[in-house]
Amino acid sequence: MKRFATGLALMTSILLAAAPLEYIPRTSTGRGQLDFSRVVKLPIFEDPVSKINAELKKSGLCANDLHGKLAFGITAFPGEAKARIDFVAEFDQPIAQKIFDEFYKSDSKRPLKKIKVGNATGYQDKDYRVLLYGKNLLVFQGLLEENLPYADLKPSPLNAKAKALITNTAFAEVNLSALLPVLAKNKHITPQMVMFAENIHHATLVVNPTKDNGVKFDLTFSHITPESCQASQLLATMTLDMLKKNPDAAIPETVITVNGNDLKVSVIFPGSMLNKVQ
Repeated sequence: MKRFATGLALMTSILLAAAPLEYIPRTSTGRGQLDFSRVVKLPIFEDPVSKINAELKKSGLCANDLHGKLAFGITAFPGEAKARIDFVAEFDQPIAQKIFDEFYKSDSKRPLKKIKVGNATGYQDKDYRVLLYGKNLLVFQGLLEENLPYADLKPSPLNAKAKALITNTAFAEVNLSALLPVLAKNKHITPQMVMFAENIHHATLVVNPTKDNGVKFDLTFSHITPESCQASQLLATMTLDMLKKNPDAAIPETVITVNGNDLKVSVIFPGSMLNKVQ
């Protein structure tokens, strides 16, 4: 898993630009995309980005030299604590080959299987594979269980909702109904968390900057029924009120709204608050 973590760190450090989300299967349990060139400008990510830059320098790369977007998807297998993770990096510049070579170099001391998937060339180990699609597209796929099948990623046109989501600095969405069987088997997930998730079929997180160099997080929970949505609203409001009673707690601006079966929680960290944290 160390190699998997290294690969993940490198992939999440890549700045990308077309619509790599098109390559993530629509059947994914969860998926998302980030515009790294916009993410690096958010004050809250200043420290992580500096660490990513330090890691990139070891490979002769610099985050400021890269531009683009990174899409990701996770596919859970119901009834089992297993999942497949897909990352698609699509670059403005033709640097996919250089990144691919760095991946291979870091693993070249081990016996790796060279593969060809459609028009892509690559290599794989027992729990992940890296594929090179031309000069601008790179794919990294990881398996949380070695005997899971890989998905051969192919571009598919985005629907109106997805087109709207990718205009944000970053977003992630998950089908909780499909993920619930996996969550229930995870020892780190409490029964209370499972009970909460049982009433929600979909959750979406959107991240964008504010005009004062702050960050706004919009989290929407799409409930199965209006009654369950109202119950969640009550729980969220009670929790927020309890937090506000702590005189030492720095509570960001939080707005809780309901629209039909959707509960939306908007949290704004103003630039002044982020400056105090850094």
